[in-house]
Amino acid sequence: MRHRALWRIVPSLAFALLAMAALGPWAALAHERRAIGDYSFLVGFNAEPAIQGQMNGAQLTVTMPGEDNRPVVGLQDTLQMWVSYGDNAPKTFPLAAVGSTPGRYVAQFIPTESGTYTFMFTGTVEGLPVNEQFVSGPGRFSDVDPAASLQYP
Repeated sequence: MRHRALWRIVPSLAFALLAMAALGPWAALAHERRAIGDYSFLVGFNAEPAIQGQMNGAQLTVTMPGEDNRPVVGLQDTLQMWVSYGDNAPKTFPLAAVGSTPGRYVAQFIPTESGTYTFMFTGTVEGLPVNEQFVSGPGRFSDVDPAASLQYP
C-alpha cells in the first residue's frame, strides 16, 4: 500500500522539478552578468519586477571567479553608483553593503518613470579602475514597469 502512495506522488514531483528547471534560466535573465578584468559583476534591480513609484534600487554583486567566486567586500568605499533615465542628468546614490550576503551591494532609489534605466559604476575594485554602464532592457535586466501593470481594480 505504501508503494502505491509513493508512485502517486512521483509524477507530481517530476513535474515540479521540471517546472523549477524551466524557471531557472528565466530568473537568471533578471540581472546582467559581465566580466570586468578578473571580476564578475552581476547587476540588476534589487526588486523585480521593478515598478514605477515603488522603492527599489540598483543591486550589484561582485565576485572573483578565479578564486572560487570569492565575494569582493568593501566596495561601498571605492565605487560610486550613478542612475540615469532618458535625457535627465545622472544622479549618484550611495552603495550599501548587504550584510547577509558578502559581495552584494544596493543603492536604493525610487524609479519615478517607467522604461529603460542606466546604472553606472565608477571607481576601483581592489585597485582595478572601473567605469562601466549597465542598461536595462531585453537580454540584460528588467526595465521599470508602469504601476498600472500591477494595479487592480
